[in-house]
Amino acid sequence: MNKMVKRYLCIISVFLISLSNVYADSVLAIEIHNVVVNGGIVYVSIFFNEQSYKNKTADMIFPIDPTNTIVQKEITLPEGEYVTSIYQDVNRNGEMDFGLFWIPQEPYGFSNMEGNIPGSFHKLKITMDTSNRRILIPLVKY
Repeated sequence: MNKMVKRYLCIISVFLISLSNVYADSVLAIEIHNVVVNGGIVYVSIFFNEQSYKNKTADMIFPIDPTNTIVQKEITLPEGEYVTSIYQDVNRNGEMDFGLFWIPQEPYGFSNMEGNIPGSFHKLKITMDTSNRRILIPLVKY
């Protein structure tokens, strides 16, 4: 192989390696506090963008059967911005229950939520990058 071909192969290899790092996945470790043991399934919803958050249509949902007051779950996500929403289905009807003025009747939490009131996608979002991330979400009851 001549030097020119080797040089092109080297440049292409470096480009392909750097391209694979651009779209690398990261592990998000979610730690949920204040869980009621044997108090119903904990549902974790991930919203991939502002539109799915506004439409209340999660892009990823998974259940956790709690065996402790603190539960953990690791998921792999590509780099990007996400909102995590969690609730514990205390009455086991498969949905979040709301009372007067849409006040939640079951324990709930969001990524980056301050107090008892969730906010906009931009306020609640977490940014995933190539480093592993850990978020702590305490369940609250309004």
